[in-house]
Amino acid sequence: VYPVKQFNLLTNNDPSKVTLTWKLPEETNGIKTFLISYTEQGETAPEQKLSLPADRTQTIVSNLKANRKYLFKIVSVNQFNDESTPETRWYK
Repeated sequence: VYPVKQFNLLTNNDPSKVTLTWKLPEETNGIKTFLISYTEQGETAPEQKLSLPADRTQTIVSNLKANRKYLFKIVSVNQFNDESTPETRWYK
């Protein structure tokens, strides 16, 4: 399963939201979803997860806490539930 390319986090004037963008892999055959997970640094709360259809290349994550650091991860998932190598980015 091929990973996404150019995974980016775009901020705006609202620190409780971040826009995640990515480009589709060169080979998309078999990809059924993108799985995004994120965790707040230093917290023991379970990781938050979002599942998006394979034709999506962006999403907005909201309800983030101001002045906190988050680790975002995205993987491509195929029809056999195999996952690509994760792409990760820190936010904040």
